[in-house]
Amino acid sequence: MQKGGEHSSPSLRLINFVLHMYKQLTSEQRYTISVLLQKKCSLSFIAKTIGVCVSTVSREKRRNSNVQGVYDGRLATLKARCRKATQREWAARKDHNHGQRDGVCST
Repeated sequence: MQKGGEHSSPSLRLINFVLHMYKQLTSEQRYTISVLLQKKCSLSFIAKTIGVCVSTVSREKRRNSNVQGVYDGRLATLKARCRKATQREWAARKDHNHGQRDGVCST
């Protein structure tokens, strides 16, 4: 804080950083990707429609398509939730084993 309790304005660099932070796709965005892919729309058109980068759509399609290469928005949402739960579980285990190595106490 500056003198007199005034807040300094955030730098342009900080604003850009916050605006470009990673955000997960919503189930609505995944559904839209699914519908537009079925209509054979381009990845760039899909990206513009849902407001993300083309690389995000490409990565989402690659990561969540089934064995036949078909993208299903509902299945993609379930896979994302599963990955997130696994990540939380891994983080909880890591916190629980803090100071331990391979489950063996280091004392």
